[in-house]
Formats: sequence, structure tokens, C-alpha cells
Amino acid sequence: MPRSFFNLFFFHVVVIFYSSFAVQDGKVTPFTKANKSYQEPCACTIIDSCWSGSVCSPLETKGQLMCKCTPTAAHLCYDAKTGEVEQPEKAVLFGCFADTTTAGQSRKVMCSPTGQGTQLVQYPQLECKGTATSTLLLPPAWKDGMRYRSTCMNGKAYATAAAATAAGSPAPSPVSAATATAMTSLALATAAFVAAMM
Repeated sequence: MPRSFFNLFFFHVVVIFYSSFAVQDGKVTPFTKANKSYQEPCACTIIDSCWSGSVCSPLETKGQLMCKCTPTAAHLCYDAKTGEVEQPEKAVLFGCFADTTTAGQSRKVMCSPTGQGTQLVQYPQLECKGTATSTLLLPPAWKDGMRYRSTCMNGKAYATAAAATAAGSPAPSPVSAATATAMTSLALATAAFVAAMM
């Protein structure tokens, strides 16, 4: 076999192998249709791991964290670090999934009923049926080298953090018609007084 042919063949094999792992377009890597878990590994490059739902940054950002996650209404983000070295940011889907560590049981990733937190609830049966056996609160701030970021607010996940913050802001107190009229009259009287003094 001619060496040039072998080199060309080897080059194409390497390109195909590499491209099957390399996702560096700066867009969210979608979860595959076959995925049945709340997390799914993928790769930015052959040596840089990532997670579906996260974004592989382009190669120009070499030296920075390549796999980044932004929380949405569909998933939260799990961040971890060893010392000061941050690990790839992992997107974790909300919903009910079979427990891969204990046969016949399931887990539900959800927003906490109140506040901005998230939680992992364990069920004794599949499809999150039966009485929950445990509830693990997921820390939103760094604790023991990990944190969970989300757009949760009072039991609901929003599309963006800004939307969650707006939903959690207290509604302005209603102003009655009588109060509004009184405030208008006071403003007019004040304006007239200031005009007379000039």
C-alpha cells in the first residue's frame, strides 16, 4: 500500500474520530434522545470532558474553563472544584429518573417549595412513586467544594435568573383611588406654593 494513501487514510480516521468528540462551537450541546438520566457526559475535545446541556467554549479560550453551564427552566448547574481548580460545569435535568445505583428506586431533581434552592428526593419505587425516603437539599453557595446554581423561585424554575428574581420580588402595594387623588392634590398644592414663592 503506498505510504501516501496510508497517510491520507490515517488522516481521515483521525479527523472522524476527533470530530465525534470535539464540540467547540460555543452552543449548548443537546441531550441525546437515548438519555434516561438527569446527566449525560459528552466531550469538548478528546481530552476535555463536558456534559450535555452545557456549552463547550471555542478553542480560543484555551486556559479557561471550557465546559460552562447556564441554568434554565429545564436544568440546574452543578459546579465542583478541587482546591481552586474548577471542574467542568454539569447540567442536571429537572424531573424524575431511575436510580442507577439502587435497582427499583428513583430520584427526582426539583426546585425547593420555598426560596431559591433545589433538592434531590429519593423514592422507593420507579417513576417517583411511593413515600419519599429522603430529601437532600442542594447548596446554592460553595460548600465542601460544590454548589448548585438554578433559576428556581418558590417551587418553580424560570427561563433565566432575571425572571426568577422578578418572580421573587414583592408586588408593589396597591394604591387606592382616594389615596391617589389625595397625592395628586398635594402635588398640585405644593407646585402652586412653590410658584407663588418665586
